[in-house]
Parts: sequence; C-alpha cells; structure tokens
Amino acid sequence: MTGAGPQAMDIGRVTKGRKFNAGGQGSVWAVEDRTINGSWPVAYKEYHARMRPALKADVLSEMAGFIASLPPDTGRWLAERTAWPAMLVTDSAGVSGFLMRQIPERFFRRFAFDPEKPQPAGFQYLLNPPAYFARAGFAITPRQRFELLLDLAGTLVRLHSLGVVVGDVSPNNVLFCLDGTPSCFLIDCDAMALHGKWALPAVETPNWGLPSGERMGAATGDTYKFALLAARLFAGEQDGRDVTVLRAADEAVGRLAEQSLSVAPARRPVLEHWLGALAAAVATAPATLPQPSAGPPAGAPHRRGTPGGPTSHRPPCPTLLRPHLSAPGRRGRSGPERAGRRPAGGSPLWY
Repeated sequence: MTGAGPQAMDIGRVTKGRKFNAGGQGSVWAVEDRTINGSWPVAYKEYHARMRPALKADVLSEMAGFIASLPPDTGRWLAERTAWPAMLVTDSAGVSGFLMRQIPERFFRRFAFDPEKPQPAGFQYLLNPPAYFARAGFAITPRQRFELLLDLAGTLVRLHSLGVVVGDVSPNNVLFCLDGTPSCFLIDCDAMALHGKWALPAVETPNWGLPSGERMGAATGDTYKFALLAARLFAGEQDGRDVTVLRAADEAVGRLAEQSLSVAPARRPVLEHWLGALAAAVATAPATLPQPSAGPPAGAPHRRGTPGGPTSHRPPCPTLLRPHLSAPGRRGRSGPERAGRRPAGGSPLWY
C-alpha cells in the first residue's frame, strides 16, 4: 500500500453513525454531522484489514482529488451521478477507507413483498419475468427500459471521455429510479479504473464477465457488459445473451446489442452509437413487451430469473442503505453540520 496524498482525513475526525452493511471488501457506515456539497449525507467505506495490503492508496487518492480537478460543471455532474470517492480516511496504519456521498433517496424503492424496508434499487430487480413484477408491486414499461438504457449509456460515454472505465458493469453497481424521467446512479466507484489505473484488484461479477481471455479496463469491455444488461433487461433474465425480445421492441437497438456482444472487442460499435438508436427507441417504444419466441437460438444461454426475487451472484460487497432507516433512538443528523475547507478547484465537494 502506497502513500495517501493530501485528500485525507484522520479517522479521529470521522464520527460513525449507523452501520449500513458489510461485505467482502469492508463495511459502510453513515457519518455524523458532515455533508458533501453542503447538503448530501456522507458515508464511510472502511476496508477490511485483509484488503488493505492490496489497496493502491495513491490511485485512490487520485480518485479522491479527481472531481476537484475537473471544470465545475463536469465535477458537479460526476458528483451527482455517482458515489465517487471524495476524501481518504487514514489511521495509524495508513489508508483505512474513504468518504463518499450516500445513495440519494430517490434510488431506493419499497417492494410489496417487504414494504417496510426500502431497498437500494439495483438493476437486478428489473431483470425478472412479469410474474416477479406482479409480486413486487411495481411495473416498468418498454419505454422506461429504453429511457434507463439511454441514461446509463450517456453516463458511460461521459465517464469514458473523462478517462474512467467502470469495468464491472453489473446490476449490483447500477441503481435505477423510475420517477419522472428514469435515471441511473453508479456505486462501488472505488472499483473503477481512472486513467487505466485501479485502486483495488479488478474483479467481475459472476455471469457478467467479459469473453474468455479479455482483460478489464477498456471502454469496449463496458460496451459488452452494457449490451448484456440491455438484452437481459428486455428478456427478463438474470443471465443469458438472447436479444430476441430487445430486437422485437426495437430492431436498431437489438442489432447494436448483437454487435456489441461480439467476442472481438474491435468489432463492437462504440457506445456513442447507441445514443441515437436509444433516443429513437424511447420515442417509438411499444406499449407492452413483445412476446418472446418459443426459445432462444441454439446454443444461447437462457435461464429465467427467479419469480420470488432477484438473483445476485456476486460475492457480498458493501451496499449503502438509506440513512434514516435505523432503529428508534439512533442519533440523527439534525445537529449542526460541520463544513471544512473546500478543496482546490471549482468543483462542488466540501465538508
């Protein structure tokens, strides 16, 4: 593990609140009495001790300073669309984790099978057949599916222009909101690559991997996984590559998905090519999903999602939950908010 750099805060200045979750990399906590951008609640991701030797703290430090290095409008966009690392946290042994914004409330959803407990609205909830949506108590139209894909594609295109590759594009890392114009929010940003460098060893969600032998880190890999997401969103599956329903809903988008699933990265269309096709698909989307054919093409993996709930194959990782869901008596965020100095540069991150 290398040095932390200037964007760091001592753990003694971090007042932990509710523990949101714990997983393979570490634990995520609410942070008391601090905000980002003057209003956003803060979370602290604390790495497990076993993860810290593999952490490249200099890369994480570069990520923490990235937003402040961008033009103000660009920095604000990145801060609003992602839970990007905002500041490193250090203890006597070095970098222990980092601060980030908590998931915005609009990216939580109450499901009919558990209405008292809002959940982060991960894309895995959308990769299911109609029977699941009936049980979950919500619906998503073909137009909303295309709108989500358009929003996510636009986000990925802009991230790529900034030198950011998501790498592990999967339902666990993409949250959705269907209110108004459907939109997406990205989490687990410390697992992304910035200018070709990774703060942590690159890993892939099972069933969301690149073709055998292809390494993560290129924009073409994000395009491949985006095409998987598009196909599965319309097929109602947690895995598989069948684009039959997607092509029936929009021929141009289905054709792009088919091309983007090529095992040869150079043969995949650049993700920008999706934007016009998806915008057109939003305008002409059918009212209901086309009925799938009798079966997938020969040799294509095809497995339906579980009607009782979304299937998550990824090893456990920290997931943020809404800050005010704790048991009665928890210390709330009603006290005065402390604000520190704004980092150098014009972008909107300060504490």
